[in-house]
Amino acid sequence: MVNSSLLRLFRLQVRPCATFSIPANHDPDPTLDEADLNLLRKYVLKIEEHITERTFAKFARAFPNVQHDSLKITKKHVRYLSGFNPISYSCCVNSCICFVGPHEALTECLKCQEKKLDDRGKPRKSFVYIPLIPRLQAMVANRHHAGLMRYRADFEPQPGITTDIFDGSYYHSLLNTIVPASGDHPFFYFSDERDIALGLSTDGFSPFKRRDKTC
Repeated sequence: MVNSSLLRLFRLQVRPCATFSIPANHDPDPTLDEADLNLLRKYVLKIEEHITERTFAKFARAFPNVQHDSLKITKKHVRYLSGFNPISYSCCVNSCICFVGPHEALTECLKCQEKKLDDRGKPRKSFVYIPLIPRLQAMVANRHHAGLMRYRADFEPQPGITTDIFDGSYYHSLLNTIVPASGDHPFFYFSDERDIALGLSTDGFSPFKRRDKTC
């Protein structure tokens, strides 16, 4: 990790608590000075080892000869280095709903009636979202990760064996299906080796009072 480009790492993060890894043969980004690298190393350690804010603050006393910023300043600097602009949405303190779209003007939760804002007029709870498109742009801009994203195109299915979604019959049916929105220049799904197959995963929910079953 210490010999890798930590700036690329943060540009390519999928979520704040993701596991970070990049090839050891990547040279450090020349735009980063040693102070930036040290800050990012400490922040990677905090995220990967789930270090509490209280313990993180003790680094300054444990390592008096090394500059150590507060977690708030560290996060701000990491955000600047990453190049991402996270979007913050107000949500219910009990995570019932997110106050966006038709719920944006609400002052309390429709489900539990908890207030949206505290006494200072600040959201009691927020959901931070990093838009998908900037993430994909960052990944294809990195040569190594762009190569990893060719996994679908390089995948070789074996008859009678299912190890991946790309072994599935639905995916193979798409390969022979013309994209409806292709207009005057028709093309098939995933006909370009650079095409990206996105999957959507959601949490289950229980429609019944007995919560031993979920959908």
